[in-house]
Amino acid sequence: MDIMSQALQQGSELQYDGMECCSMQDAHSHTFWELNYFLEGTGYVQAGDAFHTFEPGSIICVPPAMPHSIVSDETFQSFHIALHISMLSGTNVCVFHDEPQQTLRAFVLYYARLLKDHSVNYVNILTALRLTMQHILLGWQGKQLSAEVVQLAKMLRQNVGNDKFVLADA
Repeated sequence: MDIMSQALQQGSELQYDGMECCSMQDAHSHTFWELNYFLEGTGYVQAGDAFHTFEPGSIICVPPAMPHSIVSDETFQSFHIALHISMLSGTNVCVFHDEPQQTLRAFVLYYARLLKDHSVNYVNILTALRLTMQHILLGWQGKQLSAEVVQLAKMLRQNVGNDKFVLADA
């Protein structure tokens, strides 16, 4: 089975994915992993009994069923994406910081734009972006990426912002 078929079988929570801009988010939990990419502001995420600080470029992934909240003394802006994976480290919160070239930020902003604009083939491109972000995070955890994922990530990086890009033609 090819990488896109696998990704499409993972399901989608597109109605959940979205931007948030506020100074506090009450405790809640989900049935899926939640990727939070912080675009602006500083503060912390309380997940279970642990506190994880964030700043622009922070990525905090919270596992399913873990109560979590976000607190900041200022307004923060984050983008959250539902991830349907069990590949991240067990039931622990995973914390990352984006690379200097801000690869994940570019993917998140492209994802947000596609989600809003519903461009041609947007569901397939969103699925590919989500899968690519998941595998980038796995790589940051030191796990081996398949050649297929590396190729997909390269193709998406080259076409971020290209309105004429159609994944099915790639």
